[in-house]
Amino acid sequence: MAGCGRPMTAVEPEATVSITESQLDFFDWFGFLVLPGYLDPVLDSLDGAFDEVMRDPGPTFRDGRELLPRAVGYSDALVDFLESSFVEKPVAELCGGDFNYLTSDANLFRVGSGWHNDGYLPVRHVKLLVYLDPLTACDGALRVIPGSNRWDWPTTVDARAASFFDTLDENVPHTVLETRPGDLVLMDYRTWHAALGRTTGRRMLALSFSERYPEAELPVLERWIADYDRFGLDTMFGPKVLESDGPRIQQVLANEGELRRRFEASPLRRAG
Repeated sequence: MAGCGRPMTAVEPEATVSITESQLDFFDWFGFLVLPGYLDPVLDSLDGAFDEVMRDPGPTFRDGRELLPRAVGYSDALVDFLESSFVEKPVAELCGGDFNYLTSDANLFRVGSGWHNDGYLPVRHVKLLVYLDPLTACDGALRVIPGSNRWDWPTTVDARAASFFDTLDENVPHTVLETRPGDLVLMDYRTWHAALGRTTGRRMLALSFSERYPEAELPVLERWIADYDRFGLDTMFGPKVLESDGPRIQQVLANEGELRRRFEASPLRRAG
């Protein structure tokens, strides 16, 4: 197992909210980026807002974790964070100035997760991860396979790869992203990752973004959105994000038709 102390970081912390060309290159090549201390100025607000939304409205789905879909949309403080330069500038650098905000979730993990990625899409998808507890290799820190975002294989290989990687467990060549509260992790959806070791009580806020979809690929976006029917959702956004009606959500809103149709037909249908 990797050592349990805080490791040397691959990227030096920056004093501004902008990320550098070398950091962008690092993300392009390896599929992730850690910005140590980047969120220190807003950490107290994020910590309090996370605990607040996990109390009210509270988790709505449990599968080895307590999960609140659309978490940002239930908190003024989290909407402020979404619209702040702490989010806007790095995501714009990675996904372009007309990027989409896709959705969010708040998680309290009770178990780990095996090796997987979050999908292959025709445009870049990025997750912004905020861990609110100190994490090392011993207690569930995120592990990534650097460069796996560049693997060019059919998606049909994924299930076989995940099964094989899980038999190897910690012996899959990888990097452990040990973090403390205030660090920001950015990860390409295609990057293979896992959380191993003791994992009880990990708090994580995840926000998802993408490049703007070209017209020809909008059916892919609609199908991707529709898969969120597994959470019993009729929209990707909570009420406070819908109230803001900002430009970042318009392409997603325009392609929620299939999600709404599935919601209307679903036994999971519920308000909220």
